[in-house]
Amino acid sequence: MANQAKGNQIGSITDLKTSCYAAGFRGEAYQLVDELQHALDSLKWGTEVNQQLIAEIRQKVPAAPWLQLKDKERVSDMPVHLEVLATDKIGYLYNLARKEVEDFFSAKLPITDFHGLITGEHFTREMSQECRLVNRIYAEEVGKLIKEKQILDEVLAKAEAEYQARRNDQATRNEARTGRNAARSAVHANKERSREEFQALRSIVRAWGDGKKQNRRGWCQSLHAIICAGKGNGSLLFHAFPQEIIDKIAEETGSRPVEVFVPDLVDGEIEFDEEGRVFLVERFPNGDGSTHERKIFLLQISKRGEVLVDGKAVDRVQPFPMRYGSGTIRDGKLVFNDIRQRTTVKRATTTLRKPCDDTRGETPSSSDESTAPAQGETPS
Repeated sequence: MANQAKGNQIGSITDLKTSCYAAGFRGEAYQLVDELQHALDSLKWGTEVNQQLIAEIRQKVPAAPWLQLKDKERVSDMPVHLEVLATDKIGYLYNLARKEVEDFFSAKLPITDFHGLITGEHFTREMSQECRLVNRIYAEEVGKLIKEKQILDEVLAKAEAEYQARRNDQATRNEARTGRNAARSAVHANKERSREEFQALRSIVRAWGDGKKQNRRGWCQSLHAIICAGKGNGSLLFHAFPQEIIDKIAEETGSRPVEVFVPDLVDGEIEFDEEGRVFLVERFPNGDGSTHERKIFLLQISKRGEVLVDGKAVDRVQPFPMRYGSGTIRDGKLVFNDIRQRTTVKRATTTLRKPCDDTRGETPSSSDESTAPAQGETPS
């Protein structure tokens, strides 16, 4: 039955029915309900679809333009505005939302603007040469996959345009549809293969980065300097040294104090100790102008990040190193002023099918938008 569904008209009738609703042809849409059922029944009972009726409706109803965008994976590949009919509610919503997303992506800065983000570490010329080699191999391998994808996308676009031009010609429509479907299958097969190869690239990069046991921050800065001299958005750096880049960014920006949400707490000042115990600090006058403090135990944060109230875990947060300090409670939020947030990257165990001892095997990962061979590092 699955083989019989290949080339079946279920998808094309569904799209045509959708276009009918978008164009305001509700009567024709209801006519296609029966034809869609016939197409479904043909998988088991051999029923036939009224091809003449479908051809008449297809000539009468314009195709919804946004149906051509179903297979797009990147927002940047989708037009900012579509010419749609007044009855096309989906098209109206698309034009309303797409322009806002365009404004969001237009603010992306080039990688060269982040050249001074990581500083203060020491690295040698040998380290820089090795990072340059890794970056070059990464860009070349990713560039090959990107080029293959672009070629197949162009073939699909040409086949799609030919099918749209011949879709109302019964004599040549099936041939054009077959060519279009073959191009789609090639794109899909390449997508699956590229995903596996990108995963392999990521694994190789992670293995290379994890192998740098000494002076990891120096390696991070060395690779960062080379990446910022090329093109792309820097994903190679995050694949190789994720924790180091996050730590350096946190140090550069100052980070934010750790916050823990615990409802039903009284606003006020707090103190905490090395064991994770949190106390509410209350001050009372003595009558002679001085004050004395009283500390009320509120909760404890375990080393595993459990928030314990009356000995019971009420929540869990990312573990962070505790030490003596102070903070505040506002609207059920505990703010640890003296402890800064520091994201911890969890790395899964990397398994390589064929371990490589040669430096050339240390190829980084992720997709790239540039095929520059030397310094054109480009992430996905």
